[in-house]
Amino acid sequence: MRDSKAKVIIAFAYFYGTSTNMVAEARALLDGLRLCKAFGIVNLVVESDSKVLMDLISKKESHPWSISSYWLEMMLLMDQLRPSHQHQFREGSKVADALANEAVITKSNQVFQAW
Repeated sequence: MRDSKAKVIIAFAYFYGTSTNMVAEARALLDGLRLCKAFGIVNLVVESDSKVLMDLISKKESHPWSISSYWLEMMLLMDQLRPSHQHQFREGSKVADALANEAVITKSNQVFQAW
């Protein structure tokens, strides 16, 4: 999570084990929303290189069964936090990819805070 000047406030690297990219994207979005709520971060812009996930959030209707266990809480947090959301191209997700790789290497969950 970055502020309006692109300064990192909070970052996380969570290990999700083996799953599909859709499950990993949904879990990462849910965990990011949980952290924003826990730390009182408001005025959010959610960006993801998963166009499918961003389209699903926009429609708020159907979703793949593989993310059913995350969908309800994700939609609840989206309603509470009211972030705007947008698709970003893969080049814009290098930091997220590096954090995901860190989680895979360490097989652990980590939260990083900037003070």
